Amino acid sequence: MPKSGLLHDYDLMANRERASQSVKCAVCDTENTRFQWSDYHGEAMCCQCGCTYQLKGGSKEEEEKNAYPYMTMADKWVPIAREYWRTFHKFVHYGQSFSHDEGLREFTDWCKTNHPEVIKKETA
Repeated sequence: MPKSGLLHDYDLMANRERASQSVKCAVCDTENTRFQWSDYHGEAMCCQCGCTYQLKGGSKEEEEKNAYPYMTMADKWVPIAREYWRTFHKFVHYGQSFSHDEGLREFTDWCKTNHPEVIKKETA
């Protein structure tokens, strides 16, 4: 049965978190974003594009501030991820995972061609 981008039943719990309500995704502009969990505690990904958000837990500072959700994708990658999304409309598993990497190889290859300056900085 299709689950609208959810991989597991426990992903439904991500969408019950208070922080997941009424989120507009910073990468794909989806209103009322639906989430699936990554393998990092409290981190979830947009089911459309894969952009990562901390919905609970996280750093001590984030917990004290309690202004969830926090986007966990580095700011410099957001415009690149947006460009990739606008070009291909493909999900990329940007979240931390022990077993999933959907779209990462294609995204990285595309970055090497289209944004080599960022790739060089990351590997230096």
